[in-house]
Amino acid sequence: MAESTSTAAIASDDCQYERDVLYLHPSEHSGLSLSSIPLDGSNFLVWSRSIYVSLGTRMKLSFIDGSFPQPATGSKTFEQWRRVDLMVISWIWNSISKDIVEAFMYASSSRELWLELQRRYGRSNGPMLYQIQRELSIVSQGDLSVTAYLTKVKKLWNELSCLDPAPKCTCGKCICEISKVISPKNESTELMQFLMGLHEVYESERSQILMMDPLPDVEKAYAMVLSVEKQRSVHINMKDFQHTNSIYHVAGKENKRGFNAVQKKKLFIDKRSLVVTIAISLDIPRIRALNCTGYQIGSSHQSSDVPNQNNVSVMMAEILKLVKENAQPSNPLTVNYANYVYDDVEFAVCPLAKQARIPFPLSESHSSIPFELLHMDFWGPYKEHTISDCIYNFTIVDDCNRSLWTFLLKHKSQVPSILSTFCHMIHTQFGAVIKTLRSDNGSEFLNKDCQSLFHELGIIHQTSCTYTPQQNGRVERKHRHLLDVARALLLQASLPTKFWGDAFLTATYLINRTPTQKLAWKTPYELLHGSPPLYNHLRVFGCLCFATNLDPHKTMFHKRASKCIFLGYSMHKKGYKLYDLDTNHPFTSRDVVFHESIYPYDAISQSSDSCPLPTVPLYTENLRSNPSLSVSVPTVSSSPSTEQVEHNLTLPSSSPSPNPHSPPVLPTPQPTRKSARITHKPSWLEDFVCHQDSLLLPSSNTAYMLFVASLSILQEPKSYKEAVKHPEWQEAMRQEIQALEQNCTWKITPLPVGYAWPIQQLDINNAFLHGRLDNGIWSSHTKLEQYGFAQSANDHCLFTMHTNLGQLFLLVYVDDILITGPSLSDIEGVKSYLHRLFTIKDIGDARYFLGLEIARSTSGAYLAQTKYTLDIIKDTGMLNCKATSTPFPPDLKLTIDSGVQLQNPDMYRRLVGRLLYLGCTRPDISHSVQQLSQYLSHPCDMHWTAALHVVRYLKGNPSKGIFLPASNRFQLKAFCDADWASCVDTRRSLSGFCIFLGDAPISWKTNKQSTVSRSTTEAEYRSMAATVCELRWISFLLTDFGISVVSPIPLYCDNKSALHIMANPVFHERTKHIEIDCHVVRNAYKNGFVLPSHIKGSDQLADTFTKSLPLKTFSSMVSKLGLVSFAPSPTCWGAVEYSRVAAAPAEEIDGSPVSVVHSDILDNG
Repeated sequence: MAESTSTAAIASDDCQYERDVLYLHPSEHSGLSLSSIPLDGSNFLVWSRSIYVSLGTRMKLSFIDGSFPQPATGSKTFEQWRRVDLMVISWIWNSISKDIVEAFMYASSSRELWLELQRRYGRSNGPMLYQIQRELSIVSQGDLSVTAYLTKVKKLWNELSCLDPAPKCTCGKCICEISKVISPKNESTELMQFLMGLHEVYESERSQILMMDPLPDVEKAYAMVLSVEKQRSVHINMKDFQHTNSIYHVAGKENKRGFNAVQKKKLFIDKRSLVVTIAISLDIPRIRALNCTGYQIGSSHQSSDVPNQNNVSVMMAEILKLVKENAQPSNPLTVNYANYVYDDVEFAVCPLAKQARIPFPLSESHSSIPFELLHMDFWGPYKEHTISDCIYNFTIVDDCNRSLWTFLLKHKSQVPSILSTFCHMIHTQFGAVIKTLRSDNGSEFLNKDCQSLFHELGIIHQTSCTYTPQQNGRVERKHRHLLDVARALLLQASLPTKFWGDAFLTATYLINRTPTQKLAWKTPYELLHGSPPLYNHLRVFGCLCFATNLDPHKTMFHKRASKCIFLGYSMHKKGYKLYDLDTNHPFTSRDVVFHESIYPYDAISQSSDSCPLPTVPLYTENLRSNPSLSVSVPTVSSSPSTEQVEHNLTLPSSSPSPNPHSPPVLPTPQPTRKSARITHKPSWLEDFVCHQDSLLLPSSNTAYMLFVASLSILQEPKSYKEAVKHPEWQEAMRQEIQALEQNCTWKITPLPVGYAWPIQQLDINNAFLHGRLDNGIWSSHTKLEQYGFAQSANDHCLFTMHTNLGQLFLLVYVDDILITGPSLSDIEGVKSYLHRLFTIKDIGDARYFLGLEIARSTSGAYLAQTKYTLDIIKDTGMLNCKATSTPFPPDLKLTIDSGVQLQNPDMYRRLVGRLLYLGCTRPDISHSVQQLSQYLSHPCDMHWTAALHVVRYLKGNPSKGIFLPASNRFQLKAFCDADWASCVDTRRSLSGFCIFLGDAPISWKTNKQSTVSRSTTEAEYRSMAATVCELRWISFLLTDFGISVVSPIPLYCDNKSALHIMANPVFHERTKHIEIDCHVVRNAYKNGFVLPSHIKGSDQLADTFTKSLPLKTFSSMVSKLGLVSFAPSPTCWGAVEYSRVAAAPAEEIDGSPVSVVHSDILDNG
């Protein structure tokens, strides 16, 4: 009986539950939304929590969690359940964003709808966990109050606990007490995150909380910090101080009792000087006492370190008043204040004596609706009338889309009619009305007609202040742009100034169709009309064209076309504006044939300005051999005949008669007298340092100048078929074969059985072929060592020998030799010895060695690769390209898949290889070539474009090279730098260094580091290690030359952390992963070999080797690297064949001494 009673009670409870769940309040309708935050796909966690709460309060949560399933069809509760379930579905729909709700419109039940939402948006916990953990790791108080900061952090904690809940008890008996273990750990973690994000001004409170045992919870810590915030700060709404940074001036040096950082949103007062504490938020700057007019108050010892400021707001008077009210002895805000609070004083003389114009701020706002604001400007009268008899130009610019309209006027009085027509055109064509017109105070805009027009159309007319064109700067700048383009059009076509009106209209037409960065690289035309403009109808302004003759009265023998010049585009006809050169009348036509490379007025101006001169050959030998010969130069008139010229060329009677077959000669011009007064450099220039941009060699090197220029004339054949056509190359090949046979380089033997390999031609001048190989490979002393030379252990191509007169140095690269020393007789002896062994050529002074052009003078040596550079430009087809100012665009980042892979990668590899060799004298392209060298295996079209950009840079100055000054100090110094994780593909860093011997660069390098660096400090440290190794090798090499290196060597780095690791090798979490070999820097510093020093980033020369710099910085760095430009005159010099064994004296070529030096210039082109 009891059991049946219990069963009946349970059934009664279930029925009551169903009645409560199935009940709908009258306020619960189908348009109800359960969440104020609609679901947009990214906020499912917060949204689902609000849905759970809303449905739980209405006792409808069982419909989506499955605890109240659908009753059987036909039961008495089915219809009521179905009604409530559909109501829950409509509530959820109303809580989803309209952009995604259509994807869930066909769910059969609220449970199915909820499961679908969970499957789609509730399973991406990984990214959400990452985002929340990331925000927690970087969250900080910043400008927030403590309360707002805690609210922000708690929101992240709650989201994290929902995504990653704590583990629950699994023992089944609740004896493991896991919650008591996890809860304190979570509270401790939250406390640490809260304290880490607090501002630095709460450092003492943070330390006090961390010292408490046990640690308090977050709420208690918050209460402690909040009480401190209320006690130590007086908040003022900074909206009243929007221009705080113009109210005061902050000293730039750190004070002992103050701070050295600037907080732009808060204003403070120092304890030593006049101090206003408005908020304690960030570091506190020193502020000196200022009165309301912005001038310093007090003596010099109180404000000498702050310059005078004239832009101080009147708000400073209120700040001073606030300080005076709080400057009581008992007020803790002004404790220990000195007598720095002054009375309000009016300085009436200061503005009268010193006030200047207030600076104009940069306007960052513009109209967002077309024709909401238009700018107007009026220009003229111009002294010369246009072909339509106009002398004024009226310009209108739209502030929104920068559209430009230009009108040519004959009188100022036409402005009102033009404006009226323009306003009606805007209303008709674009369905818009002009709201505001802005102009200057010209009478053409302020007259009665214009003002009545503005009132009639409801247009607001704004004018700038008197003598303040900056307030209408939009149209002022656009007018300058318009004038620049029009001037360029006239100058390009050599048109007379009477066409300036058509040039203005054409410039307006082109500017409206030119993309600009301010409009996101769109054109004003596109923003105004909604479609991009067409460009296929554009033609060159002022060019020659022929218009078809459409005269109906023409006869069979009339001209079928008229010779014209193109003057622009018609606004009212679909045709071109032309100017007939025969009738001098303008007209419009569509049947036109253009010759865009011919400018008729250019030919007219040249023919009118030029005066033909007789052609007289130059024979300087006659002048040199007969100095008494004098020739009088006639005054040449237009087109003189040959007879007139010969008649005017008279000879003195005392001179012998010239050879009738010898050509006439030109007179020697009378030398201009030069002042003998000694000029001195102004004293004010002594404090300036000018970096050398060009190199001027003395006149004694004229032969060299002619020689280097002639190198560009010599063309090296590309194949044997091309070389065999020239007798010079045939003779060179014959001499090569003869020399090979004389030295018994090979021996002809029968071919081995089964082999049919072709015999390749070898260069017998190669040093390694002059030794005999018999029955195997063995080595012995070289011929140079037998003569007395010693091979350097630091560079195997360098040989040195000590003689009685000094030390000789001989440098061998395969078959090319350079030799130098103090004794010419010793050098001749070495050459005689080599000539007895091999066939050598005597080139003379070293001018062209392995592609390097060498110029020497008393001031130093100049190394360049001008011919090699020109060959690269020519082979890539970039002779007619436009030069660039930098080798690499600053914003360019290449990747391994930058574009489409090249069909012919060999051309890219060949170009990069040539650029690598060019880098021997061009350190300015080192970084660019390194970037290109990374993609030799699979080059893409973007890589090829970047390589051509380097060639365009070389075209701008192909003769740039290195200048090695003669008066140099033997002191090494090095600069090193690194660009952390610069490689997008591998995230490896880039190292770069440059080493100077005195003021001359002798070594530089850019390379990618072998491993990934975890920090900028590690990357910089590795760069320092590579630089130290290079310095070691250079110091050893200089020792071979008899030069002792002065230690320590300055090593400049711009990373202080790397310098600290070098000075204090403490291994901790941030440095223990750095390899041991990198600590070679520490050993070098400890041994006194190098002295690392910090340098500012703006003075770091190694930035050129690690980064793509902007133009201004790049030009400054290149000039400091010692790169100069030198462009010689064209001529050609040959080689002097070494014909005798005996030592030959220095020969002369046209008076220039040429010393005998080994270099095969003929073989090197």
